[in-house]
Amino acid sequence: MANRFSSGFRGPISSARVSASAGSISPDEHWNRRLETGDRRFVRLEFFPEDLIKMRNINLIAAMALFGAILLSSCASTQVTAAWRDDAYTSPPQKALVLLVTGKPTILRVFEDEFSQQLKNRGIEAVPGYSLLPLDKKLAHEEIAAAAEKIHADTVFITRLVDKKSYETYYPGSVYVIHPGAYNPGWNDYYSRGFDYYHASPGYTVQRDILYVETQLYDVKNQHLIWSVMTETVVGDSMETEVRSFVKVIMKNLSQNRLVEKK
Repeated sequence: MANRFSSGFRGPISSARVSASAGSISPDEHWNRRLETGDRRFVRLEFFPEDLIKMRNINLIAAMALFGAILLSSCASTQVTAAWRDDAYTSPPQKALVLLVTGKPTILRVFEDEFSQQLKNRGIEAVPGYSLLPLDKKLAHEEIAAAAEKIHADTVFITRLVDKKSYETYYPGSVYVIHPGAYNPGWNDYYSRGFDYYHASPGYTVQRDILYVETQLYDVKNQHLIWSVMTETVVGDSMETEVRSFVKVIMKNLSQNRLVEKK
């Protein structure tokens, strides 16, 4: 069907049928008769079901795009970039002291608690370092050794930040138009409906940090390095969630290297 419009109105009506008492004539012919006779009264357009589905899909696609962008911008992700294990070390740790190198006490407590708990869940007795050592100073080797000896730990886990980078991601906005189910051929209705059926969401920029973290496991007795792993984490919004996710990745690698029980 060709496009038919009146009073300068421009827009597709190819999938609509005109509701009128015109007998069995086609919608296209009926429209032409109204134009020829100068009948420019209100014309009602009834959309077929497929038109409603298309309009609903437009809304759904736009909503899904926005939701996906929000998810991508907010979720934290940790992946292992490198790992090493001393094959000469055959027995898994029995008791471990857990340390995070940072000057932020809150993060330290949250991290060491989570790390220790996940080790316990895998059969290793673990103690967070903050429960034995001061938080407001750089620890000397002798202090760490004394704390490990005090709890009879055979291993020490040490996690530290190696590098940090920032990046920005721009998520463009979306624009979509829903054609009206009925309109008046006059210019006023055409103008006003342009506001009613034009929808747009603005674009936005999200800044994220990437943390490069190294975690190592040492033998207390001879101070030898047993295992080491490098990880890359895209920082999200919740510290607790990120720490939990990070430690799970560490536990998985420890399990793959037969240093903790599989879960």
